[in-house]
Amino acid sequence: MLPLMAAALLSACTEAPGDLSPATPADNHPVSAAVDQGRAHYSDRVVNLMITNISREPVLVTSATLHSPLYEGAADWKPTRTGGTRVPAGSTVSLPAQLPPAQCSAGQPAEAATHRMTVTMDSERSGLSTVEVQANDPHNVLSRNYSEDCVAQAAALVADLRIDQTLRVLPGSGSAVVGIDVHPSGGKDSLVIESIGTTTLLDEDGKHAWPRNLRVHGTDPASRLDLHIVPMRCDPHALAEDKQGTRIPVSIAAGSWHGIVRLNAGHDFDRAVYRFITDACADAGQAG
Repeated sequence: MLPLMAAALLSACTEAPGDLSPATPADNHPVSAAVDQGRAHYSDRVVNLMITNISREPVLVTSATLHSPLYEGAADWKPTRTGGTRVPAGSTVSLPAQLPPAQCSAGQPAEAATHRMTVTMDSERSGLSTVEVQANDPHNVLSRNYSEDCVAQAAALVADLRIDQTLRVLPGSGSAVVGIDVHPSGGKDSLVIESIGTTTLLDEDGKHAWPRNLRVHGTDPASRLDLHIVPMRCDPHALAEDKQGTRIPVSIAAGSWHGIVRLNAGHDFDRAVYRFITDACADAGQAG
């Protein structure tokens, strides 16, 4: 299967973010809800359950669960400490939750899909209570993750795509080679690797074009795609603030699905990429 990594986020209270515009609940509900996702978690299917306290007193959130017709089951926030998370009046808490498997048999996501959030909380005035409110998704986090999940599932039925952990550096050239191993499943279906995208760290070596419009059949023999890479940038912030620079985005058409699959090789590959960029930029006389 296509490799994915899961990571946990720490919850944090902030002033209610204006751009999220949480759906306004019924008057007797003390909270509103929205869904968001940070850049660092585009590949690991962790989303943020944004709960805003719209009441005039603090509430203690003890559990939160996201329900969406796009997914099998629910996405639960798991408290990291006993007693839950305190949310002051007018503030928003960001709670991490792992998405369940996508319900890909439902087909392409409907733009008007309704998402709900169940929140259990405790307050001095009303005591312990559970409410269900609409969860707004202004940045289309759920439909984007759903589409990527379903593209990945459709692609995995045809072939397993994996980045080789070993980065092959070409001495004296300022370039390196990333190997993507393609292991067909033996089935009758096929997919098309339409293109492979650059990242914030990795660019295509202009002397060696990357594969495009490559059809892979389930009955094909195993093969390898070689991507000749050069640094995308050499400023010091490129590595220090990296979030997605080592995840290779592959545009794939498989069955009725079309979208991006982000290949993640793991920490050994990440470290090799960082070393390569540092050395290549130093050799070129640029900061890195």
